[in-house]
Amino acid sequence: MSMNLRHDPYQVFRSSKTPAGLYARQKWLVEAESPQWKTDFQETVTALLADQLPDGSWQHAPLATIGNLFGLHLAAFQTERGDWGKDLPFYQSLNALAHLNFSQVQPQLDKAFGRLFKTQNSDGSWGRTQPEWNTFLAIHALRSQELI
Repeated sequence: MSMNLRHDPYQVFRSSKTPAGLYARQKWLVEAESPQWKTDFQETVTALLADQLPDGSWQHAPLATIGNLFGLHLAAFQTERGDWGKDLPFYQSLNALAHLNFSQVQPQLDKAFGRLFKTQNSDGSWGRTQPEWNTFLAIHALRSQELI
């Protein structure tokens, strides 16, 4: 499946200091050796460590994990639009499926990627809320499938 994105999906990460943004800048924008990336990385790590509690947690809450949340059972919930309804988050579901190595998920991915390409924002990002995180998940899925 060949995809032509309407806008640059990497734009949202170009100056980001969030963990997802730093990952994107390091791996996808190849900025790991730049002085600015190194400074931004150190600032972010310092800020994160400053909020860590003595027991090693942040706010005494377990870290949320995305991996292995969804499996082949998602097929039963996928709508004609390519999403999974209001109960399953689109970008997380797309990313989880894109990293499964099963041919059975390809029809779901085709439908979901079709929706993804239709809903990209003009600044290259995806979603109304949390555009940087949603874009990270979308790009991670696209790269996993070697579509970009």
